[in-house]
Amino acid sequence: MSDALHLCDIYSEYGKFLYSPIPRPELNDQVLAAVYQAKRFNSSEHFHALSLLFIIFAIATLFDSNTQPYSSQAQAYYHLSRTSLSFAPPYHETTIASIQTLIHMALYLDLSDSGGSDSAWMYIGHAVRLGYSVGLHLSSARWKLTNQEIQCRNRVFWQLSVLDTWSSVYLGRPPSILTAFVDQPLPDATFVSEDVMTSDDSRFSLLRL
Repeated sequence: MSDALHLCDIYSEYGKFLYSPIPRPELNDQVLAAVYQAKRFNSSEHFHALSLLFIIFAIATLFDSNTQPYSSQAQAYYHLSRTSLSFAPPYHETTIASIQTLIHMALYLDLSDSGGSDSAWMYIGHAVRLGYSVGLHLSSARWKLTNQEIQCRNRVFWQLSVLDTWSSVYLGRPPSILTAFVDQPLPDATFVSEDVMTSDDSRFSLLRL
């Protein structure tokens, strides 16, 4: 747990340079807790949370100033993330965590220069189609969701949209997301900021596990 929290701290510190990273309270209360509080892994939610956590570890290891550049440990976390996701393929049961995992895999490949832009573009395209399948491009006001769920869906969709747009620009390929079919509003920055302010409380709750 101490190593996990350390890597999550690095991700939260340097992840601000990524496209809309996972807020620290969500990372601690939902992703870390889903993995470390699980009695056993027998559902898509558990495997997707595990896969997401591993790819976050991979990115954090790249950011860690105490490790060598292009660390083999980061690559090992990346492969663990892929393996975890294969136990519950997201095209059978799509979760927000599985889409976030694919987004972070694309980011990792770009940051590590280990898979090339083409591989990252493939992950982004896969994430876009999964996002469409769960209506991520539509306003969440249609469904009875909590404010936290609504903001999460908003943030993930627009993070995906930015990645899709930029990858299309530097690869010279058409984007997968067309705004003509999107009515998802922009995420509420105030909601995210309020979440960040409570990050210490969520971290302490994990330390008590």
